[in-house]
Amino acid sequence: MSQGRPFQSYGWYAYGERVMADCRPAYVLVTQEGRAVARATFFLVRNEPLPLPPSLRWPFQVLFRYRPLLICRSPLSSTSGLVVPEAPLRQAILRVLVAAARQLAQEQRASFVMFDFLEEEQTRWEGWPEEAVAVTVPQPGTRMEILWSSFEEYLAHLSPKARKHYRQHQRAAERMGVTLTFQEKVTDVKTALRLIRAVERRHRAAPNPWARRMLEEAWRVEGRWLEARLAGRMVGGELILADEGVQLVTALGLAGKVPNVYFLLGYADIRHAIEHGRRALRWGSGAYEVKRRLGFTLEMNNHALVMAQGNFARLMRWFQEKPC
Repeated sequence: MSQGRPFQSYGWYAYGERVMADCRPAYVLVTQEGRAVARATFFLVRNEPLPLPPSLRWPFQVLFRYRPLLICRSPLSSTSGLVVPEAPLRQAILRVLVAAARQLAQEQRASFVMFDFLEEEQTRWEGWPEEAVAVTVPQPGTRMEILWSSFEEYLAHLSPKARKHYRQHQRAAERMGVTLTFQEKVTDVKTALRLIRAVERRHRAAPNPWARRMLEEAWRVEGRWLEARLAGRMVGGELILADEGVQLVTALGLAGKVPNVYFLLGYADIRHAIEHGRRALRWGSGAYEVKRRLGFTLEMNNHALVMAQGNFARLMRWFQEKPC
């Protein structure tokens, strides 16, 4: 059913199950006359890193520990776990999948069913229940289509100002003695994780509960750890993952007060994607102006549909009907 879609393959899901071992998966397959026509992948999540301010985050963390979320997604990839055909068959299939999700949520005592990483148009498909609430998540990811046969060709397409910035960062790194290496396995998980947590704190983001396992298990997929060192000390790094020709960068870690490392990692990501024949590079959220100059565009799959279960449905209706 993956049909060449990135981050929907058997190998990717096996990686996701190992990393998210604390989240029970459920795979729903829809067949018609004995032929598979659609699927949806759900994870029962008790420790979702919500994009909320810390003061609002902890009450939900307590709630989800006892009444978890049932989320339809491809694991660890900021991608939907929904694979459905086009209309008109899609409408009936969505009703079947939502009913199956409701049943799973009831059996697992989930508080909410969520279909996330959808495009806005997908949230308006016919077949979704009326009570589904559309939510837009701030700070979408970014994406670059790989159109060049070499890194030099990529640099040539940049503006003169962007090429000048590239040369400045390279010269600064040479003067400082910063070196970059690719590793099939992370040799110093403890330090890498410390740098990742430092970036999360600086951006007031919820800690990724699966970061350690992502680093430890990345060798099972097309994974590489890109590491920056200065005088023998790790000062930066990020995890490069790939599936079906699309490269994903995640788990960024940076030491404080070491300039240029972020840009060095970024240019190395682009070079790696081009030299390995990727068709696209996904580079996460934030630093939008910098990424725009480098050729990235926004990924507009930052929408979700949320359906509450039981008493939570009544509470959600009350909030919706409550006058401002």
